[in-house]
Amino acid sequence: MQNQEEHFLGVDVGGTHLKIGLVDRSGNLLDFEKENTTPYRDHPEGFGPAFIAGLEKYLLKYPAVKKVGIGLPGMISKDRTTAIEIPAIPALNGFDLKGGLEKKFPKHEFYLENDAAAAAIGEFYFGKDDPAQNFLFITMGTGIGSALILDGEVFKGSRGNAMEMGHMLSKGAA
Repeated sequence: MQNQEEHFLGVDVGGTHLKIGLVDRSGNLLDFEKENTTPYRDHPEGFGPAFIAGLEKYLLKYPAVKKVGIGLPGMISKDRTTAIEIPAIPALNGFDLKGGLEKKFPKHEFYLENDAAAAAIGEFYFGKDDPAQNFLFITMGTGIGSALILDGEVFKGSRGNAMEMGHMLSKGAA
C-alpha cells in the first residue's frame, strides 16, 4: 500500500464568499476555489443546511481529505460546535453546524473556529519568518476580526470568544 500524503480542506465562510483551500501538512496551498454565498443565504432551508449540502461537492472532489477546518465570521460556542452570533450570516445563529456536518459526513472530522483565530493559527504555523509566541492578529474583510496568540495558542478566555473585537462592518449595506 502506497503512503499518500495527508491533505486538509480549509473553508473560510464569509458574508459574501466561501473560500475553499486544499492544503498539505506543510501549509502549501494545492488548490483554491471561491464561491458566492448568495445561493446559501437565499436557500429555503437556510444557510446551515445549504452549506452542509454544498460542502459535499468538495469532499467528493478531494476524496483523500478526512479533516476539514471551517472559519466562521463571528462567535462560536466554547465547545466549537455551534455558531452563536454571526452578524454577516444571522441564519447561522444557534445552528449546530458541527453536528450537522458529522451527521451527513461521519467519516470526516470537522473543526470550527472563529475566522480571525483560524487565520492567526495559520500565520503562527505557516507564516514567513519565525513568529513571536505572543501577538495580536487583526483581519479586515467584509468585517473586522481579531485574535490573540498567547504562548503559541489562541487565547479564547473563559467563554471561548475572548479577543473577538466585535461586529463592526467595514462596508456599508447596499
